[in-house]
Amino acid sequence: MSAELFLLIALEGGQRDEAMALHDRSRSALTRAASNPAGNAIDIARYKRAQSALEALALAARAAGAPWTMSDSPVGLGSSALLDTAPHSPPAHPEVRRLLERAVPGAVVVEVVWPFAPGATVLPEREDGQLPPARRWSAQGMRAKEAIQVRFRGQLEVAMRTAAESPSCSRVPSGTAGQRPEAIVPSGIPNAVLTDTLREFVAQVPGRGPVDVPVRYRDGSCARPFPLGAVPMGRTWEPTARLLSFALMSIRHVELDVTVDGAWLRNSEISRPRPMAQTDELVYDTSRRQLAALTAAGQVALEIYQSGLEPAVVGFYRAVVDHLREQPGSVAVLPVFYRDDGPFGEGVPWRSP
Repeated sequence: MSAELFLLIALEGGQRDEAMALHDRSRSALTRAASNPAGNAIDIARYKRAQSALEALALAARAAGAPWTMSDSPVGLGSSALLDTAPHSPPAHPEVRRLLERAVPGAVVVEVVWPFAPGATVLPEREDGQLPPARRWSAQGMRAKEAIQVRFRGQLEVAMRTAAESPSCSRVPSGTAGQRPEAIVPSGIPNAVLTDTLREFVAQVPGRGPVDVPVRYRDGSCARPFPLGAVPMGRTWEPTARLLSFALMSIRHVELDVTVDGAWLRNSEISRPRPMAQTDELVYDTSRRQLAALTAAGQVALEIYQSGLEPAVVGFYRAVVDHLREQPGSVAVLPVFYRDDGPFGEGVPWRSP
């Protein structure tokens, strides 16, 4: 299995001077490109050429015997770049400091990302071989949406029981040989079913303590755990605070533009090719910041007109739950779902008493 590693290479003499020049050239091109909001293709291309030349120079020096070391975590910004451009000041990072002790005075260090370095293959922590196929589940005559809801509710119940023993969606709980890791899988769950069923299990219930359940998406990526049984919830929607309406994502339903106050998320930022768990985390971070900003001036009620992108739904409502745990009663959310056969329909409010 490949791994991403980071090479630290010391450049001396003429290679040091060339590296400094390439670094200055790339930094100037990046500054010029950043000053143009529309993007400057010429300066971006110059920056890429200078960075590629810097990386090639460092790798050639390493092949020729220059001092180098390797790290499994980034020392600088996590991209190929020159470190410690002021040789007379002491380097801050211990790896860089140790490397410069092996080089001639005045050397500089270049960090190079090695994206496909040979790495160890991590095997499951099991002694009984591969996991067997999942047990077949029967809908027993239920209609599609009802069957999905029943199965997702059962998945949540099992995840809550096993979460204490299986905090990560990538591990199998001990003592459960032959079973799959008990993570909830939001992928493919209809918008209203996903939102309202999560709301049902988020509510505090006597005899059921709070628990963080693992989340795994269809692409295999594991997201931040989702808190269930975490906050008391009321079922009525009687907003007495500021009422704002948002589309969860821009551009999805342009007919909403005359109804909502704005879009909570920018579609161009969220709907990009990436692991679903990363999209979930981006939505979560964005929502946490925006909820904090909105409630800084007092309580607020939100009508959220939702699209069905599962990572966006899960990330947003995880942020709502964590916000309510820190600031009870500061925000209330009414989900509103698009329907093909008529107007939008309301879901169950997310509101702490």
